[in-house]
Amino acid sequence: MVYLTAGAIRIKLRIIFGNHDLHFYMADYSRLKRLNIMIVLWAVAFAFLGTYRFLFSFDNSTRTTIVLALLDVVCLYFSSIIVNRVLIPRFLYRKKILIFLILITMLIMVQSTVIKAIQTTWYHITGPLDKKSQAVFDEYTYQIFNTWLIAVLGFICICFFRVITDHYIAQKRYATVLKEKVQTELEFLKAQVNPHFLFNSINSVYGIIDKNNALARDTLFKFSEMLRYQLYECSSNIISIQKEMRYLLYYVELQKLRIEHLAVKVDIQPNLSDFEIAPLLFMPFVENAFKYVSTDERKNNKISISLTLDINVLIFQVHNTREKNFVDHLMSSKGIGLNNVKRRLELLYPSQHELTTESTEDSFDIILKIHLHETQLPDH
Repeated sequence: MVYLTAGAIRIKLRIIFGNHDLHFYMADYSRLKRLNIMIVLWAVAFAFLGTYRFLFSFDNSTRTTIVLALLDVVCLYFSSIIVNRVLIPRFLYRKKILIFLILITMLIMVQSTVIKAIQTTWYHITGPLDKKSQAVFDEYTYQIFNTWLIAVLGFICICFFRVITDHYIAQKRYATVLKEKVQTELEFLKAQVNPHFLFNSINSVYGIIDKNNALARDTLFKFSEMLRYQLYECSSNIISIQKEMRYLLYYVELQKLRIEHLAVKVDIQPNLSDFEIAPLLFMPFVENAFKYVSTDERKNNKISISLTLDINVLIFQVHNTREKNFVDHLMSSKGIGLNNVKRRLELLYPSQHELTTESTEDSFDIILKIHLHETQLPDH
């Protein structure tokens, strides 16, 4: 599953013009490459603006050309920060087009006014313009080409480059996710629907047929629902939280039939609904808890699972008791492994998640926090 709906194009990619670090959320771009891209972009912008200013300056001097071109670059620098950090992610990508256009227009007006004021000051410093030049400078037509056109073209380039680059990164990430999704799904299906799991589940049903026929039918129904969920519904990129939690509860019920002397507590926040997550996202942690929970009859063997939503943070916690000679399965190189789980989270929720583990002599805890975007949150 991949969160690549409308919100996927808003992958947390930042292109910050003028920063000493042109930031891409791409692992294969080194800091040096990002810096080189920034230098090339601004060098091209300065060369273009320098040529333009030389053609439209009144004295055609190199000094005036350099100063005015630098002025344009500095103004575009600060404007690009506002556009890339605020306007595009908060308005354009959230389809607030009218507000975006109004704010862009206001920003262009401010930038044009600032450029004109500084140009006026510069010409007074270098020598007052004669009446004819001053008249030309004050003409509306001249100001359109001298300030407004520069600002408009600059903002078009900034927005175009940002959107095109975001789209490219999204497509590249999507291709990576699709490639790894196949392997991930195979690993999850192998871990969940394997002969050992099937054998235990069927044996659990068989063992209670004579004792409790109604319970056997109910267990078989849950088992078939789990198979259907894995084989059909998990093929989609995202799944509703209700379906994911129903699958988790079915899994817990089947495991409780198999393991004796075990207290299991599942605490899911009431009315947790109306949003979607990646399928089978929590199952590696739950499976790990049941696989390695302590089974000593003399101990208080228990597993606690909780899922809550705190404003915009989805919090999933798993606690299980364990034997003292327990080896952290998630930390080992076998099985699904913590590294594979981390990789899947990085692909599905880049810069949106926190995964922490705490291990003691007799217990193991996992806490996963996922920071959801506004579009991922339930409507209230």
